[in-house]
Amino acid sequence: MMLHNGVLPPDLEAATFRAFAKIPGITVDLAAVDGMGRPVVSISLVVEGYLKQETLLGRTTYAYRGHRAAFIKDHTNSVGGTYKKDTVESFSVRLATGIVDRYGRRP
Repeated sequence: MMLHNGVLPPDLEAATFRAFAKIPGITVDLAAVDGMGRPVVSISLVVEGYLKQETLLGRTTYAYRGHRAAFIKDHTNSVGGTYKKDTVESFSVRLATGIVDRYGRRP
């Protein structure tokens, strides 16, 4: 997903949000929290009926704050691995981001 990869030009970021609105099954949770407990907006989609994939955005800025993928029902995969409902499969939290004028510099 493009939002995971850093800073986007404003027009491309706006196009990404417009695309979200057109995807069937997308849900929005205005009361979500990220892995650090910060309030976020969750834009999510259930994949294959058992895995909820969320993109997490800041509530006031809509800046990308991370992602979460969690099982919404018990699931057994093709090699016998089992996952219980509410198990978090993966998550990330973006703490900071910035732009520098050349390689090797830190914001």
